[in-house]
Amino acid sequence: MIPEPSTFASGSSHRVALFPQPTSDFERLEDMLADAISAARDAVQHAALIDYELYKPIQALMKDVEKQVDLGRLLTDDFRRPCGAAWSSLSQSRPSADAAAAHEHMTDRLATALRLSHRVNDLLAAERDIGWRRGVGR
Repeated sequence: MIPEPSTFASGSSHRVALFPQPTSDFERLEDMLADAISAARDAVQHAALIDYELYKPIQALMKDVEKQVDLGRLLTDDFRRPCGAAWSSLSQSRPSADAAAAHEHMTDRLATALRLSHRVNDLLAAERDIGWRRGVGR
């Protein structure tokens, strides 16, 4: 929603100034989840660019991540467990100089997807708890 503009006189013409209102995370749930899916998909696509010695231990985990991304289900432990384990493994490993950029990018994208998944889930849990306290769904 675009806020109503304020006008300021400026001689024989006028200027319009828009003051965007900040949005809360709760209003951006869908965007945040879409960003998480995009980040996870990007990490899966970058897996081919990292060192094979580093990819081999997380290969099964990345298959699980890819499956959940394809289903669009990032709010479950079926996504968070393999994503977190793959991120942990990658963040503790040291890539070769040739694959360092891809390794860093993949690690960052997994962390972003995991963080957004947790944030959206936390917001939904808060909404559910508040609704229950208000008597909704009892």
